[in-house]
Amino acid sequence: MTGSDTDCGPSLEIRPSLGRNIVYSVTAVAVAAVVIDMGWSGETSALPAFLAGFVLLAGAGVVLAAHLPGASGLYLTSEGFEVHELYNVKACRWEDVGPFTLKRRLVGKAVEFSHAAGENGRPEIRTLPGNYAISPYRLLQVMNEWRDRAIEPVE
Repeated sequence: MTGSDTDCGPSLEIRPSLGRNIVYSVTAVAVAAVVIDMGWSGETSALPAFLAGFVLLAGAGVVLAAHLPGASGLYLTSEGFEVHELYNVKACRWEDVGPFTLKRRLVGKAVEFSHAAGENGRPEIRTLPGNYAISPYRLLQVMNEWRDRAIEPVE
């Protein structure tokens, strides 16, 4: 997490976890090496083994690509926030989102919120990515603090 004060007010950047992504990538490369070796030595069919190894190696590269400059992260400002996922940017204004909640998933927990912006104006449930370098509990706290600060009138 990095914070700064800009001409527009304070901002905060939350980046993906480099350590976690390195572990995922190293694991994928190790499994790819085993699968390719099995195909090379004739223990299994070569074509499916090589294809599976290629997919695992490509996945390892995509996971690490999240750490390229500007590729992934959560950027908070006084007006709203932007979610960057491999250069795909989704922006939300604080006025358009409801309180953030923590939901249990099949694996781990996720931070969810309702977003009311759109053509029909009906709220839709969105989920923040779970690959950040902070825990979901801390992310929940930070998002609600920034939202509350932005939508409450200053007295």
